[in-house]
Amino acid sequence: MDMKIRRKLVPSLLALALAAVFFGLVPAAAGHVDTPNVTAQHAFIGDPLFGLDTTQGTLFATLPDERTAMASTTKLMTLDVLLHAVADGVVSMNDQVTVDAFAASIEVPSSLMATIADPFCQFDSNGMNLGQAWSIGSACVTLEPGEVVSLETLSRGMMYPSGNDAAWAIAFYVAQAYGEDTNGDSVIDGNDFVERMNQHATALGFTDTHFTSANGWDDPGTANPAPEDLVHYTTARELSQTIHHGLQSHPHFGEVIGFQGTYTDTTQGPNGPKTYQWGWGSTYPGWEGAKGGGTQNCNGAAGPNGYCLSNAAKRIGRRVVASCMQCVGGALSTTMFDFGFAQIFHPDPRGSSTSVGAVEKDDLVCFSSSRCLTVALPASGDVQLVSWEPDLDDSTVGVLDQEALPGSALPPGNGKGQGPDGDVALTRLLAGSIAVANRKGASVELSRWSIDGGGALSLLDDGIKLGPATTMDLQPVYADMFLSAVTDPDGVLVLKSWRLDGTGFVDLDTYRDESRVYSEVALAGPLTSDLSGHGAVTAAVAPGVLVHDSWDVDATTGEITRLGELVEAGNRDRIEITPFFVSTVFEGELFPPAYYATVFRANGNLSMRFHLIDSAGTPVQAGSVNTAVPMEEAAAAPLGIGGVMSAQRLPGGAVELIAWEARRNANNTISEFAVSQHTGPNAGSLELERVPTTHADGDYVTAVTDPVFGLRLRGYRSGDRPF
Repeated sequence: MDMKIRRKLVPSLLALALAAVFFGLVPAAAGHVDTPNVTAQHAFIGDPLFGLDTTQGTLFATLPDERTAMASTTKLMTLDVLLHAVADGVVSMNDQVTVDAFAASIEVPSSLMATIADPFCQFDSNGMNLGQAWSIGSACVTLEPGEVVSLETLSRGMMYPSGNDAAWAIAFYVAQAYGEDTNGDSVIDGNDFVERMNQHATALGFTDTHFTSANGWDDPGTANPAPEDLVHYTTARELSQTIHHGLQSHPHFGEVIGFQGTYTDTTQGPNGPKTYQWGWGSTYPGWEGAKGGGTQNCNGAAGPNGYCLSNAAKRIGRRVVASCMQCVGGALSTTMFDFGFAQIFHPDPRGSSTSVGAVEKDDLVCFSSSRCLTVALPASGDVQLVSWEPDLDDSTVGVLDQEALPGSALPPGNGKGQGPDGDVALTRLLAGSIAVANRKGASVELSRWSIDGGGALSLLDDGIKLGPATTMDLQPVYADMFLSAVTDPDGVLVLKSWRLDGTGFVDLDTYRDESRVYSEVALAGPLTSDLSGHGAVTAAVAPGVLVHDSWDVDATTGEITRLGELVEAGNRDRIEITPFFVSTVFEGELFPPAYYATVFRANGNLSMRFHLIDSAGTPVQAGSVNTAVPMEEAAAAPLGIGGVMSAQRLPGGAVELIAWEARRNANNTISEFAVSQHTGPNAGSLELERVPTTHADGDYVTAVTDPVFGLRLRGYRSGDRPF
């Protein structure tokens, strides 16, 4: 992955969160992201959306289907079968379990559920006891015969300190609750639970998973047995399927393995109350849970430095699962997760169009999976409106129609390169009409166009006076209404509302902000309605400040009302603004507030600001990104649920796309992480639009002016989907 952002991208896992590391895998999917430098004898990184048993769902793998020991990662299946018993109504997590003699008899060097006040009661980062270095003292007491512990706490003690005794206590209790001799030995005990584990694995379609214990002891116990000699075994792929199935099937599965913080409970032991306390969690963005383990065969040749691990994370609405055995390293889950998400969200090139001629300025809008429009101001001649057919499934972008706006050409200069400045902008209303703004010098005129099902364009009306402007933008607000936002030659920010009228437009209302001298404005609208009822947001530049305003537009009269304002100090330019989705809905919310991302140049480099619109309609700062990526111009668009795709043109002309995660926090701020990046061919200018699709988390086209061949569209896909 050619990541050029000079900043910290993701935090590392907490040391307590199970040796999160991954390694030595051979790529099994497209090679558009650099292969990670990792080491493991068996490993798998998967994309469940495509199926963990498919080629497309296999992002990276090393011997993913060879049988191998699994150690305490076994406990993922133990927890899954326990929660199936809860779903069956056989047991409840609130049940008080009296610890049986066999579970209490398990001793060091097994990992054990124990109170941990004593410094000798230590666990390594896989949740495994430190074996011979561990001594049981009065302050470090494991499960005792007759101790009464809730099933909930046993499940936590099985996971966090990786208690083998807790796993067997669960197995015995659930088997007794079912009251069935499942393995035919005429005794109902923990081995009947193990048989249920095997039955469940078979029901899930696993052909290379088999259990002989509820906790994961090596079977056989000889060192490095051949795969065919193993009795207790799984594969890296099927272990990944196990953790994914648990997360999909039981909400409580994720609550246990994905717990963040310190779990504390007091039980009733035979000699009085006992308090257990274990820390758990990870700082990796979107971490959903993990289970590690270590045995002679799970660790492999690395010995005490090796381990087994299975874990999952979700970012921008997509899950990655990763498992490894005989893993070596100290931060490998970060490595594997970073690779998996970078692979999924990499902006893959998906075709390029032919040129429609050299242009000076252009604007772009896309309104369906197969329709985009550009308006272009040529170096000479009339303004051109072009309809395009992006087919990113087949990696093609076709030109459907190209029409000129009569009389819109700039008059020639005086031979010294002087002449009236020009610019263009466009939008498509929800009702289907197209509005084009064309500026000659300071004067802007609107024209109205239509487009038929085949992409043919027709001019309906032109010469509609908008007024003077130095910068301008257009945004639909209702099916028959749109806004124009301009900075005029005096530095006034001017908003106007327009409605369809006959074949043209009628000016409804004007709002003038003369409080500052504005030099740039960008305009956007919400993706969905929110409690504030705002209809649009502007980002505008004035000396030393970046100003965000939210606006209400009356659906009947078009009256424009400013709802709120956010002013940030600093010199900015080249601004663009986009709404984006956030998926997190907190308690008490029907839906989250509207969020926006503004990209701009600060000190010559790419920067981004996030803000939300509160219930009163006021923009509130929610986060920022300051990079060392130099840029000439940038644009942004929504990515999936909780992401932003930015495109920036670098000083040398190269166009770079970056997929960002924009994660909503409990305090409504946004934490951002650069997930994947792609650098494309050089361009002389840049526009970016998201193409509506169900085939990806984000389909995009860039409108670029090729330094040699003129205006063309290039397609990109991020977060490919199987439907």
